[in-house]
Amino acid sequence: MTSASRSKGEDVAPVRVQLRRTKGWRMPANTVKVDRTTAHGNPYKVDGFRRSDGTWEVFLCTDGKLAGPPAGFLPTRREAVGASVELFRGRMTGDQGGLLRKHALSLRGKNLACWCPLDAPCHADVLLELANAPAHLTDQEGQNR
Repeated sequence: MTSASRSKGEDVAPVRVQLRRTKGWRMPANTVKVDRTTAHGNPYKVDGFRRSDGTWEVFLCTDGKLAGPPAGFLPTRREAVGASVELFRGRMTGDQGGLLRKHALSLRGKNLACWCPLDAPCHADVLLELANAPAHLTDQEGQNR
């Protein structure tokens, strides 16, 4: 989409933005931070270190604390991050996810910012998908079908 068409009032699809600590960097307009410090953060975390058997552990973390047994062990960090995103998707779209989906709908039309690299799996992509689903795919509870 060109800048000329944007000025005519055409909608631009929301995107994921990578947060940065670079001096002078600011979050773009119409962007909401969705990292773990917010209510929109992914509660499934990948351990920061590879285990002695060479795998990466995925676990549920609430309020900064381990909240149960490991959710999985994966051979690469990228696969572990991907698994954490799919666990997040399951949490958002599962039977108990109605309130979470309603919460995600508050993000409709917003860019979402997280620390994940743009070429890596990220829960913000799930939030973008759910929050911006076409209205005809969303029932009264905000549940995507």
